[in-house]
Amino acid sequence: NTFDKAIPNVTITAVAATNGTPVTAKSQTNTTALSGAINSLVSGYNQVISTMFAEMTYNTSDPTKNGGLANNPIARTLITQLRAFTTQPISGYDGSTHTLAEIGVKTNLDGTLTLDSATLNSILTSNPDLVAAVLASKQSVSDSRLAPGAIAPATKTGVYTIKRSSNPPAVSGDNRN
Repeated sequence: NTFDKAIPNVTITAVAATNGTPVTAKSQTNTTALSGAINSLVSGYNQVISTMFAEMTYNTSDPTKNGGLANNPIARTLITQLRAFTTQPISGYDGSTHTLAEIGVKTNLDGTLTLDSATLNSILTSNPDLVAAVLASKQSVSDSRLAPGAIAPATKTGVYTIKRSSNPPAVSGDNRN
């Protein structure tokens, strides 16, 4: 009385007869965990930004009060990259492009983030999979000649390995042997 092929990666064990009554199995997205993850993202990001700015402080009147990263070009580049992270579109889920702002994460003028709880709660109610997809946007490839494509909403989460043949088929005009 064990069913392990009905739902991938789920085992159901029947422990009693149902006397003809149908059994319904449901799953639900853990919106509380998603909300907590978004809150952690916002607070963690803000902590990194505030620490970076404190360490990048440059005091012209008293150089002994400079931060450890004052005038450091690598630190400025990191701040620029962090800011780009919050505004760049995330593509792949449902064939569309989404942003953190769409799920309620707003970028402030000082570079910190603010969470609009009403927007997040609305999206968690109407489309919790979107929030999960934005949080898990980890499309990547190890070969610079490849690019990740779109991910359909029905795609199962996990790690996929793509093996490249050592002798790919020749393409017209290709001089490889």
